[in-house]
Amino acid sequence: MASTLKVQLECNWRRVGGCELSDVVQTRTTCEDIFVRPSLDDIIAEENAVLFAKEGSDEPCEVQICLKTPIYKIDSISMVCTAPKLELFTGPLKEYTETLYGEVAEDDDNDKVFSYRFDIVVEKSGITEAALKLLASSDEICIFGICVQTAPNPNGITTGVEINMQNVQNMLSNTGQKISPHAEKCMLFMQAANQMKRAPVSHHCASALLEQLHQAMAGKNDPTTSKNAPIENTDFAKGSQAELNIAITTHIDNRFEQLERKITKHLDAALAQQNEKLNKILQLLEKINVD
Repeated sequence: MASTLKVQLECNWRRVGGCELSDVVQTRTTCEDIFVRPSLDDIIAEENAVLFAKEGSDEPCEVQICLKTPIYKIDSISMVCTAPKLELFTGPLKEYTETLYGEVAEDDDNDKVFSYRFDIVVEKSGITEAALKLLASSDEICIFGICVQTAPNPNGITTGVEINMQNVQNMLSNTGQKISPHAEKCMLFMQAANQMKRAPVSHHCASALLEQLHQAMAGKNDPTTSKNAPIENTDFAKGSQAELNIAITTHIDNRFEQLERKITKHLDAALAQQNEKLNKILQLLEKINVD
């Protein structure tokens, strides 16, 4: 069904013709468990198209899509454009997901202009941001329409709003309540992570920041009282945000891999127990039938 859900779109190339980029996008809310391929009419808005030009940029054309309402997730993206190939990146860190080749939607034999259709199913749950890197040999790319299908986001933890730790501390101070050592360790970890997120760092400072994060996890360091807390006035503010993102992502990925192994181990054990019970039930049934 049609939806009024707001979607924010941006493109790094300059618009040189046609309508605004926001005018070519249509949104639909779906509750289906399987992907329902939209018709061309659901993708292409009548008489709406936007033309982007490279104009000296060294970067490929990239369209960023972001849902303004995090209680919904991106279920699928359908697009018709003149680029024959695209790369999909998902999440706030723009994690590479897949490379897709479009199918020919329409062609003009006289002008030799082809348009390609992409139907992208976002498999990962909780995604509210996606980037489409359009790859073409031409210096101009025309987008005829985009259809973003959304669905209710079942796990809001993946798109949560950043916690204001200062407000948390103020509330604890006002109430006079004391938190447990485990809760304090968690709060220190979140403070260190937020501190690292706010300021870009150089390569030679990345290890120092990670060490500070490890100390916070061990409950040995309070980043709000540390001598290194005002990172705005240190070398931490002179580096690359991309390098910091890589360091943080690697650390978090390792943690999730450990968690995934534990969950898999428990699931395998539970499955083995269920199979054992099922075998016993089948044996009893066979015995009853024989008697």
